[in-house]
Amino acid sequence: MVSQLHRIVPLPADKLIGDLLPAFSGIKGEIHLGKPNEDCASCRKPFDVVRRPRRSIRLYNPDLAIPVVFSYRVCGACLALYQRGGESCDAFLVAVEAYHDGIDPKSPRHDPTFPKQVSLGGQRAVGFVRAEIEAWLTHCVESSRGGKQ
Repeated sequence: MVSQLHRIVPLPADKLIGDLLPAFSGIKGEIHLGKPNEDCASCRKPFDVVRRPRRSIRLYNPDLAIPVVFSYRVCGACLALYQRGGESCDAFLVAVEAYHDGIDPKSPRHDPTFPKQVSLGGQRAVGFVRAEIEAWLTHCVESSRGGKQ
């Protein structure tokens, strides 16, 4: 049996959540709240003149007791991964779920101590400072081992 790497399920463009979950079969429409994400929900690169959002991917968490569908805009390269299916699609969905958890301070997986991205010039190039990532990893290891390495 293959374990699922994520808790979210794609919602096909022509379906509503009531079409997939019988408990919500009476739902006949959707209300969109909030503004669209300004960076790709998978690779996290910002949208600009060159990197444009190609499509919104609609996802839901079947563990939620309420019918909530999340819509995330993605770039063309990430859309290709999603459409490829199989392991590529799973990797895409894991990245989107991590994106959602990372921006949600209420998420149990949100870590405000994780180093922030830095601009490498221009609007598209971002990265991390290696020393900050290594220090964060060292802190995680020490914390998990009770201060011992």
